[in-house]
Amino acid sequence: MDIGRSITFIFEDPDWLKKVAIGTGLMLLGLIFSVVLIGLVPLIIIMGYAVVLIKNVMDGVEHPLPEWENWGDLFVRGLKLFLIQLIWALPLIIVSMGTSLPAALSENSKLQGFWIAVSVFCGCLTFILGIAYALIEPVITFRFARTDEFASAFEFGRIFRLLGDNIGNVIIAAIVSAVAGVVLLILGGIVGTIALVIGLIVTIPASAMLSELIQAHLYGQVGREAEAKEVASV
Repeated sequence: MDIGRSITFIFEDPDWLKKVAIGTGLMLLGLIFSVVLIGLVPLIIIMGYAVVLIKNVMDGVEHPLPEWENWGDLFVRGLKLFLIQLIWALPLIIVSMGTSLPAALSENSKLQGFWIAVSVFCGCLTFILGIAYALIEPVITFRFARTDEFASAFEFGRIFRLLGDNIGNVIIAAIVSAVAGVVLLILGGIVGTIALVIGLIVTIPASAMLSELIQAHLYGQVGREAEAKEVASV
């Protein structure tokens, strides 16, 4: 994998500033309206954009940053990916709820020790499932990006085989994506604060958008190398 390329590819595109600016605007709208359901719309469109970017990377396109066009198609792709990731994350979501519910039930209860034990168990299981989801997400994402078929993300045999055969790249992609997201958020906060705090309105969503692009490129690289291994093994 080329980690450096996952960053530099953005600025090699002749229209990178315009493309990132549009994405930043959508990210800002999503953050502003996140308290209501409509706030999901721009964020889902960004997810659809990321899907196209992943496919472009897998196809070896010279400048993989897509144009902002066919917005309806971007929304549909993003919605499909959102639902795919939500379904895969359901076990994590359900178990994580168990870390707080027992605490509420334990108040004035003779079974307080039992509920505390349940809460601790759910906390440990949440940690394990969180790691598992972080590893499976790149695979289900690039599989959907390649096929554009909802069902392709639930071909469990192939999904787990791809994960096992490419676990090294998957781990690298997951770690680098997480680190890049944290670093960009910190930098965005610093720059935005220096810019009289008002700058945060731009720097925070811009950081989030750049993080999304870096992650998508890394996932695309994982997918491209995974497909190359499949072809070589035939």
